[in-house]
Amino acid sequence: VPWLTNVGSVHVTVHRIPDQAPLAAPLTVYDQNLSASGGSITVPLTFQGAHDAFAVYLTPATSGGEGFPTGAHQLVVANNNLCLDVYGNSSSAGAVIDQWTCNGQSNQQFQFVPASGGYGELRAQSSGQDVAVAGSSTTAGTPDIVQQPPGTAANGLWLPVRQSDGSYAFQNRNSGLCLDVYGAGSNAGQQLDQWQCKNAPGTNQDFFVR
Repeated sequence: VPWLTNVGSVHVTVHRIPDQAPLAAPLTVYDQNLSASGGSITVPLTFQGAHDAFAVYLTPATSGGEGFPTGAHQLVVANNNLCLDVYGNSSSAGAVIDQWTCNGQSNQQFQFVPASGGYGELRAQSSGQDVAVAGSSTTAGTPDIVQQPPGTAANGLWLPVRQSDGSYAFQNRNSGLCLDVYGAGSNAGQQLDQWQCKNAPGTNQDFFVR
């Protein structure tokens, strides 16, 4: 795209057009700023079906209004209204990430720290550590989401994927799987895992930012 040669970054919105029944509203699967290089950008997308199509919209880069919100926020699970939580308010590396009744404490406040390509760290305010997949696992369905020291290791980088209701799913850079409440459990203390991305609002993979 010629005009990209004159800008450092661009805002990219991608709507997925699945090979199925018509949608009631656009299915937004990407809504982030991306850095332009040599007049081009690379948009990370996951095909959910062999005949998927995508509509890509490029606009001038935003400073946080249309992309993922800046600052520390609660991440509220869409299907049960519990909050992403560092279990026991632990400050130790390897501590479990679970869901818990929302209480506003700092172990339920997370900040998205941009890295590259739309990915970033999810950093707990209480411990200063990042939400990550233990052992860089690529296996789906194991409750292995923990906190680890901050950095740009791929197992601790997440791509926020905006859903049609304004919530976000988080896709792991290392595995391509999404942050997920294990077994879609609704109990406080339920651990998190990674699972195939559902790309639909209102699930145990979607989080409202509050």
